[in-house]
Amino acid sequence: MPITAGTKLGPYEIVSAAGAGGMGEVYKARDTRLDRTVAIKVLPQHLATDAALRERFEREAKAVSSLQHPHICVLHDVGEQDGVDYLVMEYLEGETLADRLLKGPLPAEQTLRYAAEVADGLDRAHRAGIVHRDLKPANIMLTKAGAKILDFGLAKGQASAMGASAMTAMVTGTQNQSKPLTAEGSIVGTFQYMAPETLEGGETDARSDIFSFGAVVYEMVTGRRAFSGKTQASVIAAVLASEPPPISSLVPMTPPALDRVVRTCMAKDPDERFQSAHDVLLQLRWITDAGSQAGVPAPVVAKRQLRKRLLLVVAGLGWAAALGAAVLAVMLSGHLKLKQRPLAAEISSPAGMDFAGALLGAPAISPDETKLAFVAGDAQGPRLWIRDLASGQTVALAGTDGAMFVFWSPDSRAVAFFSGGKLKKMDAAGGPVQILCDAPEGRGGSWSANGIIFTPNILESLYRVPEGGGTPEKITTAKPGWTHRNPYFLPDGERFLFIGRDAAGTSAGSLYAGSLKGGEPTLVLEHASNAQYSGGYLLYLKDGNLVAQGFDLSRLKVRGSPIAVAEKVDYWNARDLAYFAASAGGMLLYRKSVSTSTQATWMDRNGREQGKVGEPGLYLDPQLSVDGSKLALLKVDQTSQNEDVWVVDLKRNNMSRATFAEAANLRYALSPDGNLVAVNTNTSGSHGQIWMQPISGAGTQQALVDSPVWIATTDWSRDGRYLFGQVQENKTREDVFFLDLKGDRKLTKFLQSPASEQSARLSPNGKWLAYQSDESGRMEVYVAAFPGPGSRGQISNGGGTFPQWSHDGKELYFTSGTKLMAAPIPDPASFQFGTPQPLPMPDDLQTYAPGPTADRFLVLKPAGKPEASPVRLVLNWTEALESKK
Repeated sequence: MPITAGTKLGPYEIVSAAGAGGMGEVYKARDTRLDRTVAIKVLPQHLATDAALRERFEREAKAVSSLQHPHICVLHDVGEQDGVDYLVMEYLEGETLADRLLKGPLPAEQTLRYAAEVADGLDRAHRAGIVHRDLKPANIMLTKAGAKILDFGLAKGQASAMGASAMTAMVTGTQNQSKPLTAEGSIVGTFQYMAPETLEGGETDARSDIFSFGAVVYEMVTGRRAFSGKTQASVIAAVLASEPPPISSLVPMTPPALDRVVRTCMAKDPDERFQSAHDVLLQLRWITDAGSQAGVPAPVVAKRQLRKRLLLVVAGLGWAAALGAAVLAVMLSGHLKLKQRPLAAEISSPAGMDFAGALLGAPAISPDETKLAFVAGDAQGPRLWIRDLASGQTVALAGTDGAMFVFWSPDSRAVAFFSGGKLKKMDAAGGPVQILCDAPEGRGGSWSANGIIFTPNILESLYRVPEGGGTPEKITTAKPGWTHRNPYFLPDGERFLFIGRDAAGTSAGSLYAGSLKGGEPTLVLEHASNAQYSGGYLLYLKDGNLVAQGFDLSRLKVRGSPIAVAEKVDYWNARDLAYFAASAGGMLLYRKSVSTSTQATWMDRNGREQGKVGEPGLYLDPQLSVDGSKLALLKVDQTSQNEDVWVVDLKRNNMSRATFAEAANLRYALSPDGNLVAVNTNTSGSHGQIWMQPISGAGTQQALVDSPVWIATTDWSRDGRYLFGQVQENKTREDVFFLDLKGDRKLTKFLQSPASEQSARLSPNGKWLAYQSDESGRMEVYVAAFPGPGSRGQISNGGGTFPQWSHDGKELYFTSGTKLMAAPIPDPASFQFGTPQPLPMPDDLQTYAPGPTADRFLVLKPAGKPEASPVRLVLNWTEALESKK
């Protein structure tokens, strides 16, 4: 019988298809008696006549029914109706481990927790005399309640054996490595995770599952399969004869004992493996208790004061750096050598919050190494948090909404940060916020006994202000079109490091050293990120990786070659800012980069998804043609971070590249008919250009503007006459301009003030120009008569960015925090706006474009579930460099 939504199997009503297991199709269903959601596995009709497969299906029912365990999927019922055999099982919300691994390796804490849970479940099955035989990431579900083992469709009693001819017909062809081969005469299971004795047609027992378990844990830690190949034969050969690289060679901070446990699980000879899952479970529990140093001698320190401080920090960080009680006793007793090994831990963001990432600055370690200051936020926006490293207590500081670029006072009692166009400070324990001076668009600061140095604006030099506030004084002089930013005081509190580059961000910045005494800055490194000094080394980002290079403080020169410390660290290239911090005493923290792929998605105004457009990618700034037939996007190259315009033909659903500029910070505007794009780039020194070209990528580029300052295009008027954008200059910051394409084509400033005006968009009737400005101290949306003079007014209240008009001009949309707002316009011909109201859109939309009708929006959403990326903290980090020299 066909099974579709609404089909009833006994008291169970099918809701939808949910996938397929190793021995059947799986459906989501409703138990009409108990009013609960269940999963139903059905033996497909085309297999029902196969006696062997029916026997296996029935075997699964018997196997699972005997396994009542929190980490094994529960069997509720079995049944048969109209020739359909089915199992009724626990319905699990979550994702499979296979899906999770598509995002990369798991954090160590999750790996140990899930691995222990799976080992516990296997131990229960093995004690019942049942071997799973197909343990793999796709058969492990990660839920809020923990890991659950699925799909005992291949399970067998331990007394049963496989046929000796199982290798037949398996040595040629390309394998789909995510699916097992289950045809008659072949091995049942998935090659990458199968034990050698299984592949050779020998006896399988609990130790075969332990081999599979080791291969799964290896992949959880490293993000790569232990055994792989392009063909079935090459995969089998790898399992039978090859050894995967040690985990520690791929993930250096892995506890050595975990490396040993995984290697023992994957021993070729079953007698050399752990003989029971319970033995594995005990090992994993010990590693969890002993932390990253499990299996190595106890860490040591040279001074009692340092020893006790490190132990307090370790105690406050949780599992990854936590040491067993016996080890703590040894450390505190003073029975220590002078050599100290690094300790590593992971710090998660506060509950319900996400770390802000490099865009808003890295966390800062207090000089006394007892506290951590960082920016994290939720749908309400970012704010400042303080974490006590000894106790683990984390608190939010009131009055720090919108905080960014936090840094510490030299006495570790106060923090400074930027918010609302000001440089501010406050006590780290909380209290009133003090405004020190104006900083319209601050770009980093540092604090020593000689005051605070900071960058107040995008196109600015460095300034110094007393710690009590006052009038800032310039201490460096950036050449026109350039910026000095991300300052960092060296240990003497007088000399400092900073980044200098063109403000357009079209070329990587260089690292310089300056002094409060004045003088010409010294070039330290070309093409570098922000940098910090720790333990005789300069830490900075190179090719996406955090590196350390010897640094001579007296001569301000690097020495030797850079040594890799961490791979793929979070980085915001437009700000030359990497997400890391270091201390004088040997603490280092960093965060790995997080995937930012987005999916173009149609949504109605009630937040319901109406369909996806194209494949996921790193996209920005969606723009639709007036008739809604074409969608333009900026596509970012994941490796080079360069951007180009791509266009989707929504009728044919095909995507093509429109520009080949391969430039960073490219901006564009799509013509109303969708056939042309006006594109601009900014070269080194902030020299801007705008040109016009067909979206086909063919034809001649027509030059429109050659500007001596940074520019960005934002909109093309409905009648095709005007281009809008913003220019950036030292005195007036960003100003809105327009270009008359049917007139003299000269760049004309429409708005010019000390405030920053951006994101200009002209109404469909050509009468009103919407834009955002920070004239009030934060970004709000305004509307002004165009081409003027005439009415002007503020539309948003509580923050507003990225204004866009509805297709018919009867609504003005904008974002406020994570909300999409809509302001009604009763009469588009007059200056009348209703009260903005939030639309029930999801909080994770990133940018949007109004559709051709008022009930549709094209939005960019994160592709898949965003993966949290914890901060990694390493104590005594320089010791890890010794083995790399």
